[in-house]
Amino acid sequence: MRKVLILAILPAIFCVRASPAESNKSPGPATAGAEVIREMNLARQHPEIYVRQLEELRGHFRGNVLVLPGGTLLHTHEGVDSVDDAIRFLQRARPLAPFIYSPGISLAAAEHVADQATGAFGHSGSDHSDPGERMNRHEPGVRSGERTLPMAKRRRAMWSSH
Repeated sequence: MRKVLILAILPAIFCVRASPAESNKSPGPATAGAEVIREMNLARQHPEIYVRQLEELRGHFRGNVLVLPGGTLLHTHEGVDSVDDAIRFLQRARPLAPFIYSPGISLAAAEHVADQATGAFGHSGSDHSDPGERMNRHEPGVRSGERTLPMAKRRRAMWSSH
């Protein structure tokens, strides 16, 4: 569980701006989402390259505090142990196909994050929307799970032909 969490969070850390001046130029939700997807795809497609980045990141820990470029401090619960778990995981990983970026899904996720910032939790929005409804707001025609439907159909066809 720990390695999954660190692999989900690290792309966001690597997308942090390098200097305080750059950090004032906050990207919009769609741009930030594209940056996270790009970073996740690097880890998926080239785990050996990502291991080198994590090894570099490892050196920026002071106890459970990660010192980001520009001096930003990120307090963690597990410190470098989670990074070590991610390194071990990626050293055994085979390259995977990339994720495909969707501006609508990214905007729906950003909307939900903003909603959760009020202290809420779960998949329902404060307006009682579900993930599919939020996605459809930003990318009409998209409902929860439809992005994976073609793959599910191919899998069913493959299994039924045997």
